Amino acid sequence: MSRAPVRIPPECGISLSSPLALADPYPLYEEMRALAPVVRLGPGGQVAVTGHDEVAAALDDPVRFAAQRSRGTPAHDVVARIAREGRNDLSVRAHTRAGHLVSAWARTGTPDAVDLARRTVAAIVMDILGTPASVQGSRPGEIEAFAAHLANPAYGGQRNPAASAAAALYQHEREGDEGVWTDLAHHLGRSRVQREDIRAELIRYATADIDAAIASIATTIHLLATHAEQWHLVRTRRASAEQAWREAVRLDPPLRALRRRLTCGTVLGGYGLPAGCDVWLLLGAAGRDPGHWTHTGDQFRVQRPIPVRTLLIDTAAPGDLTHLAAASVLGALAVRCATVAPAAPAVRHPHPVWRSLACAPLTVSVGAGFSG
Repeated sequence: MSRAPVRIPPECGISLSSPLALADPYPLYEEMRALAPVVRLGPGGQVAVTGHDEVAAALDDPVRFAAQRSRGTPAHDVVARIAREGRNDLSVRAHTRAGHLVSAWARTGTPDAVDLARRTVAAIVMDILGTPASVQGSRPGEIEAFAAHLANPAYGGQRNPAASAAAALYQHEREGDEGVWTDLAHHLGRSRVQREDIRAELIRYATADIDAAIASIATTIHLLATHAEQWHLVRTRRASAEQAWREAVRLDPPLRALRRRLTCGTVLGGYGLPAGCDVWLLLGAAGRDPGHWTHTGDQFRVQRPIPVRTLLIDTAAPGDLTHLAAASVLGALAVRCATVAPAAPAVRHPHPVWRSLACAPLTVSVGAGFSG
């Protein structure tokens, strides 16, 4: 049997940074996908991938489709391993704190989805950085101030005094396991790990996925507010908060495109790609590909059966902390609020890669399960 001939990707004249793409990229994604799942973006040699199966194949092959910048370091991975061992306690605290945050947020005169997302992520990051529970929120506006600080692109986590407490906490809890500290010292190129080393790595671990966490949570709340029937399914527990979050990330991911560089020539979806070319993996397009998601791919359906760990979802909104923050605050929202509806049109940040809300004002009514 002869092999199918390798094709050259068709060229399209669409710019991923045009005003149309920044405002709403999805109609342009459909245009591109109508040409082919793999297209050339003009004469510059860049390629865009819109098909779900093709994007998934590229994500699953990080050797050929190489990231130009690594997300983490071996030392980061060691600290993540330490932190995961305390995840159960952290999860309990996160869910408890999320309930209190939603209670306070629902009472404000102008509740906003982005504000709630920032407050939740701020509280979890403060917890991981070792801020004692007795201190968190004890000063007026502390959580709010830190949440606003997280919105600043020039976030200076190194100046956060809570990190030194975190270092002491983890040193105390792990002092009996020399293997962990030996691993960390090895990856840092030191003979012995110092408290300052733990402090720095904890900050990197706790703040690595802040943007994705805030954006994905805010988008999920906004979609639930604009789809009353889907909110009712979550509110009545016919769909879980995590299901709603995964569906929101599929439909409108915070990270809508990833840039990869081919280390060698390859064939993707039947189209030949040369070594060295830059490839844009359009996660937002893959999440709505009707070839994979059927004709409902552009609809928000919280009962859609998406596996708990899906490469597309985990790439578009990465990090254990993102999952934890989403599950805790969306679960609390469903328990404590009977209705959530838009109070005014949401406003988005214009960006060719990140898709996030600047604000999403809401009206909220407290439910029977609400407690202060």
